[in-house]
Amino acid sequence: MMPALVEAPDVAVPVALRRASVEDTGAILRLLFDAATRSPYTGGAVLDRDGLTAHFTGLIANSNVGFLIAISGADVCGVLGLMLYDDLISSDRLAAQICWYVAKERRDGTGIKLLSYGEEWAKQHGVTRIQMVAPAPKFNAVFTRRGYVATHRVYERRL
Repeated sequence: MMPALVEAPDVAVPVALRRASVEDTGAILRLLFDAATRSPYTGGAVLDRDGLTAHFTGLIANSNVGFLIAISGADVCGVLGLMLYDDLISSDRLAAQICWYVAKERRDGTGIKLLSYGEEWAKQHGVTRIQMVAPAPKFNAVFTRRGYVATHRVYERRL
């Protein structure tokens, strides 16, 4: 069993890592709203704050979803959302990335610590494979250094 709170002291300013609870919803949503407005990877999507809030509230209550957070002081500075599911063909237990974002001022190793914590959380839930999204080539090295292998190519079309 993973401890509820893990210290990650080897980043520039130490952070605490833990699974989020419903009480963390506001802080996580503020971080995700910031991500949606700043990130080049959101494709110019119009931010539906009410819709995102309702959707997130349902996800955080789902036992097959884990939102893992990095906390610096009293602030949530990073989030990794993973959804657990069973593969239709192989029946393997998998985890798929819902979101992964770290505040710009905390890109000092916090994201990798959060990913490591997420991998451990997934293992504790019987996961044998984890799927992460690399929205830009700069992420390829992050994943390959950790043993990830590119397995799919995603094509997307806005309708």
